[in-house]
Amino acid sequence: MPNLAPQGQQDFNTGSGRSRAPRVELVLEGERVLLAERYQVKLAFLTQPAAFSLTLGTGDDLAKLIADTLPNDKFQLRINGRTVMTGYLDGVSSRGTTGVLTVEGRDALAPLHDACLLQEQSFKDDTYAQLVRKVMDGSGLKDTKLVFSNRANRLAIAGRASQRKDPRSVEALRLSGGAGGGVKKHVQAQLGEKGYEFCKRHLDRGGLFLWAGADGQFILSEPNPDQAPLYRLHRSAGSAPEFSTEIIDHAFENRTAGRFSEIHVYTRGETKKAGRSKTVEVVKDTEMLSWGFNRPMVLRDVDADTPQKAAFMGRRKMAESRRAGWKLSYTVAGHVTGSPIQGAGLVTWAPDTLCEVEDRRLGIDDTFWIEAVTFAGAPQATTQIELMRVQDLIFGEGQKT
Repeated sequence: MPNLAPQGQQDFNTGSGRSRAPRVELVLEGERVLLAERYQVKLAFLTQPAAFSLTLGTGDDLAKLIADTLPNDKFQLRINGRTVMTGYLDGVSSRGTTGVLTVEGRDALAPLHDACLLQEQSFKDDTYAQLVRKVMDGSGLKDTKLVFSNRANRLAIAGRASQRKDPRSVEALRLSGGAGGGVKKHVQAQLGEKGYEFCKRHLDRGGLFLWAGADGQFILSEPNPDQAPLYRLHRSAGSAPEFSTEIIDHAFENRTAGRFSEIHVYTRGETKKAGRSKTVEVVKDTEMLSWGFNRPMVLRDVDADTPQKAAFMGRRKMAESRRAGWKLSYTVAGHVTGSPIQGAGLVTWAPDTLCEVEDRRLGIDDTFWIEAVTFAGAPQATTQIELMRVQDLIFGEGQKT
């Protein structure tokens, strides 16, 4: 199969690049390059691992394509010459008489997400970084690098990143384990437990997230709302603001089912007497209260080793319920757009970034955090951008939501 290597990124960063059809390529084992005809690629912060599906070739090439795309082949997925995902193929499929081959794969986090631990592991007084590193090593991922900032990954995907630093420094994560200082009491990873689920359960307490970057490195960090907006969306009757992208479709929900007016957090009391517990936090949803709702929830967190950790879980649960009720996404043409950041040129849509939205139809004029982007080409190239309110993000203990 010919090696249709990308021709650099000049088209990606010029004015003409925005109007051209995106070039989507699948690089297998660092050599073979396959051009996608139709595709869907989703990069998300909170839903792991990232995944793609694309179609390749037709007719007489089918047998060779199947032979050349083996499950578990390592891949790099490129859009306009820029790598947006690295991982492993899940498999291929073909239906009908056209000879179209569909290829699917997920990013480098997939092995940790899928595989069960083959031996029990004990943790005590480990930082979050140490806990993740040990689970990675026990899952055959010793050669995978673990980093503590998403800034380089945002730069790799978008082509531009905010100059502001991420909220957690490398040293803070490496030495203190981030919020709460890591795992204090003895915890056990059970035989047969999924490595990613074990990590996630404990990282939740620190407001930390684990995901794979575009280059295949693992990233341990948190959402970063403290950055300059990289994008601008608009929908209005007047002239478009400078460096903005026009909205062509939207999906909006504001529901109260599953939300609570307040969460009462209980943890184990100072006495060991059965049934004894104490309130450590009452978290209120001012929006629900302003609508007249009286819908309390009781959260028992008897496993917390400090009142602060139990209180944080209450704030985290409240933020999760708010996110479940309030959803906003937009669809735009293409995968690149102009940026309001001076001198940025064209940038690719990327998660864990900020976007200014001026939508007169929905009455929205605010800045939002991008949780996920989905690139699609079937056949028109579009990008769906899933947004979250900044106040609904999760932070580490001691910080407010």
